[in-house]
Amino acid sequence: MKKLCTCLFVGLLVTLTACSSNSEPQERQSSRSESSDETTESAATPAASSGNAADSSLVVYFSHSGNTQQIAESIAEKTSREVFEITTAESYPEDYDSVVDIAQEERSDQARPELSGELTNLADYDTIYLGYPIWWSDMPMAVYSFLDDYDLSGKRIVPFCTHGGSGLSSTDTAIADEEPDATVLDGLALRDSAIDDSDTDIDDWLANSN
Repeated sequence: MKKLCTCLFVGLLVTLTACSSNSEPQERQSSRSESSDETTESAATPAASSGNAADSSLVVYFSHSGNTQQIAESIAEKTSREVFEITTAESYPEDYDSVVDIAQEERSDQARPELSGELTNLADYDTIYLGYPIWWSDMPMAVYSFLDDYDLSGKRIVPFCTHGGSGLSSTDTAIADEEPDATVLDGLALRDSAIDDSDTDIDDWLANSN
């Protein structure tokens, strides 16, 4: 397990990429409020009652507004895979502008916010579907914390993201840099404005990633 860097700044959570300048936030918060201090240790939980015991894949995601969570749950439901949510030790501000400022500051400092849950059965999985919003043309720093905390060597990592116009924004390359002994497959990038109409895109992507 890699060394976890601790930082004073916590939180990141809103899709913050821009269509033109790649610096302005693109995703407003939904009514969903995510709590991050409920558990200290947890295994992945089943996303569907018909899960296949022989399936060695796991859906891992980080979400704040709910867009990435929606895609992660759709993937898990379509494939009967288990799901694990990346959460931070400290709750994030509900105010959009405050989250924007924190996200920008964390990215500038290359912060590693402390995570709250622990994935205790990682060895059970060969493939990790890793989801996140794009913030300031990058993954949220909490996702980097996850990659620092867990050694994914020998596993297949399949990234997916929600964004305001930048696509994956080279985050697949960043994941490969963080986990050089893993295999990173082609990712899925979905615009925030198209989340509710993404079923076909998800189905096509899953068909090509299996």
